Amino acid sequence: MPDSIVFYHNPRSRAAIVHWMLEEVGADYTVHPINFEKGDHKKPAFLAVNPMGKIPTIVVDGTVITEAPAIIAWLADAYPTAALAPAVGSLQRGSYYRWLFFGGSCIEPALADQLFARPQPDRKGALGWGSYNDVIDTIESALRPGPTCLARTSVPPISMSARN
Repeated sequence: MPDSIVFYHNPRSRAAIVHWMLEEVGADYTVHPINFEKGDHKKPAFLAVNPMGKIPTIVVDGTVITEAPAIIAWLADAYPTAALAPAVGSLQRGSYYRWLFFGGSCIEPALADQLFARPQPDRKGALGWGSYNDVIDTIESALRPGPTCLARTSVPPISMSARN
């Protein structure tokens, strides 16, 4: 367990997810507020920590960790007594990673497409998330067995021998 964590935070950002996780694992952390309106995230002091100017960002013993899923995964591993991640090497660990990274790679871009009415390419497959409806259907299907996305860890294999 680390001695202390510096947590760069703005409540109107993805940092809220990390804030929740810090509380869940019982971490000792110090909040360093980042004011977007004042441009704190683009000032040299913060850019020296995270050159992308993004939050959430944490610093642990001089090591910078960015990106909400990476921070959450690291915290789950650094505080194993909180039991917030499946065991390393377990089949559920693969599902855990799948859904942890699905948020940023599929949910967020699909939601942005929907919110900003961005035009979709002619080839839906050109987007890694397909469409907003594809993402919602995938989440609903994963939750159907319940009680969590991790409940379903296996599916029947698909035969790839038949070619069209």
